[in-house]
Amino acid sequence: MTYFKNCRNIEDVKETYRKLAKKLHPDCGGDAEEFKKMMSEYKTAFNRYKNIHRGADDHNAEEQHAEYS
Repeated sequence: MTYFKNCRNIEDVKETYRKLAKKLHPDCGGDAEEFKKMMSEYKTAFNRYKNIHRGADDHNAEEQHAEYS
């Protein structure tokens, strides 16, 4: 990964995406191929952190359910 390698969580991914989109978007003078590459990396990074976040939520829900059972 070139663009999202320093991201630690989903919020970092979103913030980095916003900055890069403004810089690389073809309507703002950026290169279309670079923008496509960044979008592909964004989708990969977003899904990876989304799944980590979802896994943590599922685990917390199971713990809460066990406490009230």
